Amino acid sequence: MSDNLRIEINKDGNTANVKLVGRLDVKNASDLLLQFQTKISNIHFEKLSLDLSEISYFDSAGAAVVIEIERFCKEQNCYFSVTRMTDDIKNFLSLVDINLLATPVRFVSPKRETVIIRTGKATLKFFDDLKNIIVFIGEVTVALMRAIINPRYVRWGDILVIFERAGVNAVPILITIQFLIGVILALLGAGQLAQFGAEIYIANLVAIAMVQELGPMITAVLVAGRSGAAFAAEIGTMKVSEEIDALESMGINPQHFLVIPRIIAVTLAMPCLLLIANVAGIVGGIVTVMLFLNIPTSAYITQTLDSINMYIIFQGFVKSIIFAILISGVGCMRGFEVKGGAGNVGLSTTSAVVSGIFLIVVFNGLFTVIFNT
Repeated sequence: MSDNLRIEINKDGNTANVKLVGRLDVKNASDLLLQFQTKISNIHFEKLSLDLSEISYFDSAGAAVVIEIERFCKEQNCYFSVTRMTDDIKNFLSLVDINLLATPVRFVSPKRETVIIRTGKATLKFFDDLKNIIVFIGEVTVALMRAIINPRYVRWGDILVIFERAGVNAVPILITIQFLIGVILALLGAGQLAQFGAEIYIANLVAIAMVQELGPMITAVLVAGRSGAAFAAEIGTMKVSEEIDALESMGINPQHFLVIPRIIAVTLAMPCLLLIANVAGIVGGIVTVMLFLNIPTSAYITQTLDSINMYIIFQGFVKSIIFAILISGVGCMRGFEVKGGAGNVGLSTTSAVVSGIFLIVVFNGLFTVIFNT
């Protein structure tokens, strides 16, 4: 055995005296038990006395050894006792319920719920979420009206900080994504339009798709993944650490203090991000034409400008503002819904991103139907 641990066994009448000497830890516990069983098998005894007075180190592995020796004695129908031990071991064992540890744990599989029960629970949860959404919208609307009536009560310093996090810090990744999407659209469009000799209409495809559809939606999805998740995590952490309760105890409206600055900041940042995203996507199409297609750059730019009108631009900016309100509102709402420990903060963050992206796609579809009919 390692670490100078040894076992000494001698017989005194009908009593087997077992003495352990040295360091007893997880590294040598199994070897000790094997040696104990080998030595004790050749001895006939009616009582077993265990001496732990010369153990230099003892932890949960040592407690497991004591339990195994006691179990062995029960199987042999002999009396077991610990006669000598240090104060440290005595204090350690006083914290451990040996009888409970020696009892095998029975794992009971949870009873599976029927489809009817799961459907009922899902329905109740849906209506509970709907109620929370209505209450949250009402509270935020009241706080927003108060902010409009008394702008001096709005925390403009926080709005600038959140604007930087949600807007300025998202610019590099947004430009990269939208530029590559513009490249992809131009290459795919070239492959199809070349069959009809209409390569020049690649400009229309890229410009309209970016300004009217992909620009607002991709920008909103990116902001939902960054800012929506961040809002849910921040407010959820405050809820778990009871900071929200502290604000309410001081007479501060949490919606006015936390939600309104985030909604205003994201609403101001989204149109700016959309403008940058549209330019990056169109530039991606221009670069693709310059490198891979025989279309004059000036003709491509002229066709791009002719394909875009104020109505299309208006559609994109209306979508971006609605998406901003949805993203910030859902992120904050999921943060306020956090209950329990820190593990639920991660669940609320995931829920904020999933809910935000789902609402973005649904509302984008609704706006597309409305604007095109």
